[in-house]
Amino acid sequence: MLDPVSRRDWLKTMGAAGAGAMLPVSPVPGFHDADPTGVRAPVLPLTSTSDVFVPPRGRAFDKFSFDFPEPSVEFEGLWFGFLVFTRENVYGLDAGAMSATRTDDALTIDAAGLVWAGGQERAAGRLRAQVRRVGDAIEWDVTVELPQPIKAVTTVLRGVPRGRLSSGGGEPFDPKDDEVLYGYPFGGGDLFGGNTAWGMGTPLVAVQAADQRMLALVLDIAGGWVNNPAADMHEGTRRLVADLRARYPQVLACGEFHYDALLEFIPLYHVYSPHGVPYARYFSHLSHPAPGRGSSGVHESGFSTWEPATLSLSKRPGLIPTLNVVDDTFTKYRDQMAAVIARAKEWA
Repeated sequence: MLDPVSRRDWLKTMGAAGAGAMLPVSPVPGFHDADPTGVRAPVLPLTSTSDVFVPPRGRAFDKFSFDFPEPSVEFEGLWFGFLVFTRENVYGLDAGAMSATRTDDALTIDAAGLVWAGGQERAAGRLRAQVRRVGDAIEWDVTVELPQPIKAVTTVLRGVPRGRLSSGGGEPFDPKDDEVLYGYPFGGGDLFGGNTAWGMGTPLVAVQAADQRMLALVLDIAGGWVNNPAADMHEGTRRLVADLRARYPQVLACGEFHYDALLEFIPLYHVYSPHGVPYARYFSHLSHPAPGRGSSGVHESGFSTWEPATLSLSKRPGLIPTLNVVDDTFTKYRDQMAAVIARAKEWA
């Protein structure tokens, strides 16, 4: 009869066996030498409870009941840490086996060992994270080696300002002190239960700082005035905008096109008219082509020509440079998106 063995002892034994089988490790893509021109960056000894409300002040999800190591390195005001999940365990980075190298626009984080059981146990494995600044964005990729199958790698990112959350392009909302868990697709495969992940149709979450909030109501065909003896269309539009402004003072009124009298109370339009510039501002029409195939997105015009050389932008008085975002813009044309944003800043 075999002697009983605890789950922890079994995992510890198998981890030690795996470490022996893993060494020496052959080179793999992603683990080339760090940039020799860089300077050392400090590794901060953070844990899973660093800068976290304990106990939680709102909705919360499963977490460790102890301080799990999350050593992190700062880059551009953000702190990067990582966790590695297998089917049997979760591993943090061994802070004593970490190094970080920083250049002006990039950061390389190396970990030559992992820890588990709240840092009490060590395991073989290594991780390299390469973080870089691309224009106004921060991008990173992570390469991990472990002697057992890897289920997931988590980036623990600190320094993101609090604000309203938008998932998949949805309406931003304030989570207050609630923890939020999203899964893609369809809740990450977990469709049932009262404390599970929220689903997202597009794997994108945006955090909107309080001073960046911009809401607008768009009055389609506002300039389509008709001399109707039964009702005054101009007076009705004016009263509609005035009532909405009184109820929602932070909401901007926007029209599609205009006649002169509308300039009194609607300050923004998306059909350009140079004679209205002293009194209003404009952006390109809803049918403006998106980068790449020139899709008009939700507009019924379908497709038109996108001009990469000019970014389909025109520099005119009162005209705000406009970027149309559709289904493939983020995945295929991020470089052209960045170019439009840079051109808009240049013209500002």
